[in-house]
Amino acid sequence: MLVARIELADAMGDSVKGSGKFRLVLLGHEHDGDSSIGTPLYSWRVPILSRADQYEHYDSVTRTYLFKLKMDRAYRGAQPPVLRVTFTSARGDRLEVEDTVPPQHVSGGAEP
Repeated sequence: MLVARIELADAMGDSVKGSGKFRLVLLGHEHDGDSSIGTPLYSWRVPILSRADQYEHYDSVTRTYLFKLKMDRAYRGAQPPVLRVTFTSARGDRLEVEDTVPPQHVSGGAEP
């Protein structure tokens, strides 16, 4: 399982809720030792379109969206994978960010 916390912020940097769709993609490296990323290992789509979706995913304490992303096997690459997150708002605005995932944060198997 990969646990991801995503914060949406307004123009002044304050945390906000949003209505739209998240797409999260875990990317590996083309070949071990290769610095270029691009091999999609997993992909998840999470709609946040209803009040129920907000209750399910928004953590008001951390002011982030919490996603527990299931994986059927652990990542074993020589270099850490990259998580690319795309948020497309209900209005059609698109935000994208990616970051390296430390290996200890990527595990496989059943949910704890």
